[in-house]
Amino acid sequence: MSGLLSQVDFGVIRRRVREFSGLTFEDDKCSAVSKAVCARMDELGLEAPDDYLKLVDAGASTEEIAALTARLTIGETYFFRNKNHWRAFDEYVVPTILEHNRSNGRRRVRVWSAACSTGEEAYTAGIALRERVAGLDGEGVEIIGTDINPESVAKARTAVYTANSFRGVPDGIRQRHFEEVAPQRYRVKDGVRSLATFRLLNLLAEGEMASMRGFDVVFCRNVLIYFDKRTARAVLGSLRRSLRPGGFLFLGHAENLHGTASELQCREVCGTFIYMRASDESAGRHDDPSETLLGEDENASRGRYVQPASPGSDSAAAATARVSGGDIIDIPSPAGPPVPNDASSTASATDHEAESLDRLGARAIECLCSGLNVDARKWLEEVLAQRPDDVTCRLGMALLLAGCGDSDAALHYCNSVLQDDPLSAEARCVTALVHEGLGSYEVARRELEKAIYLDSRFSVAYFRLALLHERMGSREAGDRALRSAIATLGDDDDQRVRLYSGGYGKEAIEQICQRRLGELALTAPSPQGRGG
Repeated sequence: MSGLLSQVDFGVIRRRVREFSGLTFEDDKCSAVSKAVCARMDELGLEAPDDYLKLVDAGASTEEIAALTARLTIGETYFFRNKNHWRAFDEYVVPTILEHNRSNGRRRVRVWSAACSTGEEAYTAGIALRERVAGLDGEGVEIIGTDINPESVAKARTAVYTANSFRGVPDGIRQRHFEEVAPQRYRVKDGVRSLATFRLLNLLAEGEMASMRGFDVVFCRNVLIYFDKRTARAVLGSLRRSLRPGGFLFLGHAENLHGTASELQCREVCGTFIYMRASDESAGRHDDPSETLLGEDENASRGRYVQPASPGSDSAAAATARVSGGDIIDIPSPAGPPVPNDASSTASATDHEAESLDRLGARAIECLCSGLNVDARKWLEEVLAQRPDDVTCRLGMALLLAGCGDSDAALHYCNSVLQDDPLSAEARCVTALVHEGLGSYEVARRELEKAIYLDSRFSVAYFRLALLHERMGSREAGDRALRSAIATLGDDDDQRVRLYSGGYGKEAIEQICQRRLGELALTAPSPQGRGG
């Protein structure tokens, strides 16, 4: 198959992949899907596109849909990805689990790495457990890694990795837990490898998911962002049921509970957020067998952390818990919208709710501007759980995640805004910030230039472009951008300047620009020196 799929053909394939795996592909992914289809046609020896489309659309070839999905789900992963997650796992989650097991007579710690890709996450859990608990073996821990991609599962079973998988590994870990089997190829040692098993599993397959029960910890990171809201909520319900009461769920930074699963309580641990399944008693109900994987309770709680208590109740003031250094500190939940006395005042209630979300969003942005990132994230997630299309909060979350070093999640939020509004200068500016952090200076420069083209009065875009030019050694271009930043500051919005500059006000930005211009003038080559 040459060229792009037609929109009709793309729609057929997109529908079948979504039905099988839950993966959702927007219209701009037609090219990527086309390449995967071409590769599958070559492997199958098919020349006519219609032959492949008939095979896919027939509905009988689950194996072919699985093979195509595998080509569309090549995961990016490495050992100890997201260090704060693993710090929380080591310093809080594991000790909590071990104490629970001692008091309940349980012997084994059970961990599930859902969507494990090539296995780095599952083996990281094994390494962390071995580092924490001396002499731990298969009698004391069970780690299961699952993925929908058979090639990824096969690689996980070999347990052999290249240097690229070690870019987040702490000092000494590779020496203690890996052995070099070929130049720049390392295999997980038996002590950790024996703890983990891997198998195929589709997160949308009810029968397979029903077999995954009683886990102390479930990792399902950077998966839900590829599902639509309905599918994500269904998968979250299954993941919750996979945890024992008191068990822990790790999601990716760009993911939230989508307003469901009130039994999952959000906790801040070691500078990150994790989720704990409440006991059946404290949650107020047991698992409901009528909750099917594709079901969706439209009346589910829209609260971000736990089921909201009635206004004014004692429990409303302690709906969440912040955990830091092992101490649990109650955090009051954000005030909910006023409850109208008259049941007929639906429109008034909706207005009040929108006003409440507006206040939360403004509070989140102000916290972000002030460097209060934990509070900012709490409010941002609260707003986005109920109003996921909020542009300012999506970009605020992108800025926060970029500052935490989670580039993939930050770009996800930027791209979501650009899909809705390709002319968003602010989204281009944040995208540039992420790429600059990755060292992709040329990409960052182009994005900032697009931001300025879209909004010629965007002073922070000029300011960031000036600093980028300096890093790239473009003195004259940096000089011009600094002068443009100064010239546009007066007309720019105060809060926009603070938000996209990292908290600096207009006066501070102007002082920085003037100082940089002075430094550039002092270090500029003399006219005599230029001629040799």
